[in-house]
Amino acid sequence: MKRTRPLISFIDLQLPTSWEEVSATDVAVWARLVSQFGGERAKVYFVLHHIAPEGLRFLSSGEVSNDGVGEELARLDPLDVAVAVMGLDFLDVPPAFALPLERIGRWELLSHNLQGVAFERYLVAENFYQGFLSSQKVEAIGELLNVLSKERLCEELRVEEQFLALLWYASVKLELSAMFPDLFRPYQGDEAPEANDLRQMVDAQIRALTGGDITKEEAILSADTWRALTELNAKAREANEYNTHHV
Repeated sequence: MKRTRPLISFIDLQLPTSWEEVSATDVAVWARLVSQFGGERAKVYFVLHHIAPEGLRFLSSGEVSNDGVGEELARLDPLDVAVAVMGLDFLDVPPAFALPLERIGRWELLSHNLQGVAFERYLVAENFYQGFLSSQKVEAIGELLNVLSKERLCEELRVEEQFLALLWYASVKLELSAMFPDLFRPYQGDEAPEANDLRQMVDAQIRALTGGDITKEEAILSADTWRALTELNAKAREANEYNTHHV
């Protein structure tokens, strides 16, 4: 006769409750699960990822045959899983800070928050990002990633890498918006800026930094992105204050 034993009780979950508690490994796991299952189902599998150590087998019946050697058995209460999933709703929105990622798949990032990255690279990456938003062409995501990586790779992005790249860059933009609020003001209306508007915006930023001196353009484009944005934010704040007092 086969030996039987009751299942052990539901495991005490230690799940992240905010983006601050999510590791880089978990971010990659989340991207893979969302790409494979969609948002809500991905949360269920994310819970299982955190509570299924090696050697733990999940079963649906009350008692099971114990044929394994030293194998632990566990039963999940659907209500407990549902409550755990509700605690992961923060994953639906990108974090307000740049995700501290060193790489996305095979691409090694220059910087997780663009500090130390040449201003020209940021401008090109932003152009590709806005291009993706308007066209939904995944090629633009690959170009964005190549611009902000240490090495250009002529490979197609996997679906989970596409999601992770967009999640990461969205988090970068949110951090930049918080750091430079006078420069990055929300657009009025629902439409993204047109390509011509983007070109004009870039030209205006470069002119603002060079003061109209074309000989300074190369130095500006090679400057650190955060240093350039700091100057642009100060100029935007001065312009906003001037307009406020002269309307």
